[in-house]
Amino acid sequence: MWSADFTTDWPNRFARLTEIRNLVESAYSSIEERFGHQLRCQSRVGQPNEILTKGIVKNVRVVAGVPSWYRAEFIAMASTV
Repeated sequence: MWSADFTTDWPNRFARLTEIRNLVESAYSSIEERFGHQLRCQSRVGQPNEILTKGIVKNVRVVAGVPSWYRAEFIAMASTV
């Protein structure tokens, strides 16, 4: 009987897929850490839009170099002082 072990028979493919999986899990983790794990939209149209918006905001924050600990509430508190 023929059986294939993906990790040993195709190590390059396995390494590439593992790399992609790590990148996806890292992005998901950072979005979940920042925005929480629940969706606020209740409609079927709003939920995918909310997910896409969170991804866009995450990418903008990475490109802008905003630290992960930075919160928008600091700006609101500073402007009232």
